[in-house]
Amino acid sequence: MEIGLPNLSDTEIEKLAEECENEVTQYILEQVPKKSLEQIVVVCMFELSSGQLDISIDIDIIQRYETNHNLNEIINDAITHGISWIEEELQGMK
Repeated sequence: MEIGLPNLSDTEIEKLAEECENEVTQYILEQVPKKSLEQIVVVCMFELSSGQLDISIDIDIIQRYETNHNLNEIINDAITHGISWIEEELQGMK
């Protein structure tokens, strides 16, 4: 999807990445009981090149105990949610 980008400083990109990480983490915590998770790491990386913003969202989850949740599906949904959230944020900044 071509949305066009607002002019973003490095500081704004870093802030957007942090907010993305918080948004994706919160999304996951709404899907899986927090007490079942030993560790959750979400890293949102943005690379701006030639007027295009490349987005990468990496998620690593370690469970304390097994649940009936499909973690691979939740991770994929969380990535999709994160990308949609970023697109909305960027559109709001234009």
